[in-house]
Amino acid sequence: MNHKRAEDLLKRAGSGKLEKDEEATLDTWYINTAENQPDILTDDIEKRLDRVWKKLPVNHALRIRRIKIYSSISVAAAMVIAVLIFYSPGQNKKDPDIIAYAGKYKNDVLPGSNRAVLIKSDGSEVNLDQTKGGLKDGKGTIISVSKGVLTYHDPGSPTEIEVFNTIKIPFGGEYQLTLADGTQVWLNSGSTLRYPVSFVGKERNVELTGEAYFQVAKDAKRPFKVRSKDQEIEVLGTHFNISAYPDEVSSTTSLLEGSVKVVSKGKHAILNPGQQSMVRNGGISVADADVERSIAWKNGEFNFKNTDIESIMRVVSRWYDLKVDYVGGISKDSYSGRISKKVTLTKVLKILELSGTHFEIDGKTIKVID
Repeated sequence: MNHKRAEDLLKRAGSGKLEKDEEATLDTWYINTAENQPDILTDDIEKRLDRVWKKLPVNHALRIRRIKIYSSISVAAAMVIAVLIFYSPGQNKKDPDIIAYAGKYKNDVLPGSNRAVLIKSDGSEVNLDQTKGGLKDGKGTIISVSKGVLTYHDPGSPTEIEVFNTIKIPFGGEYQLTLADGTQVWLNSGSTLRYPVSFVGKERNVELTGEAYFQVAKDAKRPFKVRSKDQEIEVLGTHFNISAYPDEVSSTTSLLEGSVKVVSKGKHAILNPGQQSMVRNGGISVADADVERSIAWKNGEFNFKNTDIESIMRVVSRWYDLKVDYVGGISKDSYSGRISKKVTLTKVLKILELSGTHFEIDGKTIKVID
């Protein structure tokens, strides 16, 4: 579509005279132009588009970010359809399009939420999503629970022996933790962190399985170390993300701020902000990081870029707490795009189906049909 045609559609959209197919055409033009020819978009057009987006019948959950959902099979077709199917979480449940689509599945699945289990030093377990207010560890440490955040308060009287607690995040959950030294940790679905209720000695050591984003409190005298899978990360004070799930072939560390040292099997690498390490088969490689994509999970999004269906379904299955079964082979297609984690499972699958792969939800299983 040329620039003149886009201007005409914008004017007609402003007066509410746009047909359904023209709405899709306008959305597609914007997405494609923003990606490939951003200089064409003048301030006037940007302002007009913002006004138009608010008036369109389809209420995009992330319209401000100009959602782009497509597969490597058919970019153009996916762009046209995606703008018609990405609904906001709060949209009217009686919408006929949603009803027609939901009937395709035996059931829908709600997105994950703040869920976690605290395993205390004496072995007792506390279901945090059913707990409010304060807790007390056996060694006198005060612990508070509030709105998906577990906070440790340093007792102020140092002990000689470190006492460890463990927080376990089930599939379909996520949680935030503030350690006794002020370090903040965001934990993704299917993750576990073992940590001392109060740090003792010359190092601050924790052990991670799964994925977590760390905002480490600065303490030049006591380095902070994270042991995960086949690597150790050493920092003094910094922001970084570690993904080290047992079912992934590699462990990745993405650095946002500060500096970290990655150690694995006698080898090491120093990361600078904007870099990512990958530990695999005993080797460490370093490359530029897509930082936004690395921490999208923490910010409430799925963010895929040339990602195969198996990798996507591992992420989706963790968040919606489901198993995955492949029927008829595994597609070789790759996908790119951003989807809100706050929507139900059927809306995610509908977007992924644009490539020709189909899905069924059967109880606690997603069937992927190629």
